[in-house]
Amino acid sequence: MSVPDVARRLPTVSALRDLRLARAAVEAVLAPGDPFRRHGFGARGASGCEVAGTDDGTGDSSVIVFSAVGANHLFDLLVDGTPEAFRDRAEASCERPVDVDALRRLCALRPPTAPMAGALDPGADLHRLRPALAATACPQAAGPTAGGPLR
Repeated sequence: MSVPDVARRLPTVSALRDLRLARAAVEAVLAPGDPFRRHGFGARGASGCEVAGTDDGTGDSSVIVFSAVGANHLFDLLVDGTPEAFRDRAEASCERPVDVDALRRLCALRPPTAPMAGALDPGADLHRLRPALAATACPQAAGPTAGGPLR
């Protein structure tokens, strides 16, 4: 199936939300005591967001956050995966400016450095970010340098 074929078949955000909620509800009814259910759906919290998650137990998982702003951006980022589009989404989520040059370097899969992390979040400590970055399989520098790249 080609990318245009997939794009034509994508559901609306509303339909996707309903589908994910229905799957979580069906599984909750079928296996109410099972802590390892594949589908979950979190009700609206103070932020007004809803979270749908899927985990098949073999490492394949997905999470979709539905919010007044974010749900529409889900498909925007699939269609326009540029650093600028990601910056717009990140700025809306974080409610602060996000450095597009640092995003470009990270989106180009360059190993994260302390200056890059600091440009994205002035309070970032690359050493504390190492486990989270390593879990993403992001490329890593061969060793530490003056800029403090991730090992």
